[in-house]
Amino acid sequence: MYIVYADDQLLYAPTMVHEGYAISKTKMKQELNKAGSFQFLLPPNNVKYNSLTKMKTIITVYDDEEEIFRGRILYDEKDFYQRKQIYCEGHMAFLNDTILRPFEFTGGIVAFLTMIINNHNSQVEAEKQFVLGNVTVVDNNNYINRSSIKYMTTWDVIEQKLIDTHGGYIRIRKGQNCYYLDYLESYNSINDQVVEFGKNLIDLTEYVTAEKLFTCLIPLGVTLDEETGEKLTIKSVNNNLDYIQNNTAISLFGKIWTTHEWEDVTIASNLLTKANAYLNECIELAVSLNINAVDLHLLDVNTSSIKLGDSVRVVSVPHGLDKYFLCSKVNMNLQSPDETEYTLGVSFKTLTDQQMDIQKKTN
Repeated sequence: MYIVYADDQLLYAPTMVHEGYAISKTKMKQELNKAGSFQFLLPPNNVKYNSLTKMKTIITVYDDEEEIFRGRILYDEKDFYQRKQIYCEGHMAFLNDTILRPFEFTGGIVAFLTMIINNHNSQVEAEKQFVLGNVTVVDNNNYINRSSIKYMTTWDVIEQKLIDTHGGYIRIRKGQNCYYLDYLESYNSINDQVVEFGKNLIDLTEYVTAEKLFTCLIPLGVTLDEETGEKLTIKSVNNNLDYIQNNTAISLFGKIWTTHEWEDVTIASNLLTKANAYLNECIELAVSLNINAVDLHLLDVNTSSIKLGDSVRVVSVPHGLDKYFLCSKVNMNLQSPDETEYTLGVSFKTLTDQQMDIQKKTN
């Protein structure tokens, strides 16, 4: 059962709609490395109708006792019947409220994130602050160089100076008395539910994001000569070739070239490793599935509910599918859960691959 609070006071409960705690047309969107959103229609007879403040009121959504959304009201609009269309953005958007002044940094990823979060917390109220949680993204050199002459938002720093170079996912996680900010290489969460044609799979659409697709990559590392601008390449460790390619993707889409820079990589072999991971990840990101499925958790409480970041097995004989996909986006209708849509893609690893990855991390 979904329950909604506004500043820790009840806003919606399905068993109390006739007592002034009704909302309608609820839609929640969650996406990897995005703030997410929650929107709903607020009728004039709701007890909190005149108590919600834009950019200030904190809205939280619970699935039984589990918090599944927390954010602030971004804007509202009244319709002809005086109902308010409320739009909320997730609390990851708080990272857009603060500025990191021009900086130079050398050190590890954990130290860099600590500096970023401490700076963010010094500029905002307590309810917008975060505590650094789990960091599983690593750098081969355990040493990065980052700088900027611009005044950047905290989120832009994280996105441009970490995610764009090292990949991974930012996750906000509720603790006992705080909210943790995790930086994860992978969620490592394998869902035991199977999305299967003829059972709970309603619709499946495969699409390719062509504007971000490339099949050949020229990776560049640290600048070797400031005067000429010469950069480290992979030629010395890649049969004298300064590029890599994915032959399977080329057979499907042709040769599409791009470059990518890792300004802190100083060793050619490390550059080649990062380049291979980046090429494969970007190809996988470009191919995804839109799945419309019934969450079997609604029918059986012993079945795990599909969550953002889960690896989910999709089986569809007519489509020739039996693979694990990463749940990268969820569009949820709280009052009609059977209309929830899942976007599965990003990772095409098999269950065995996932288990081996987890075992390696454990060891």
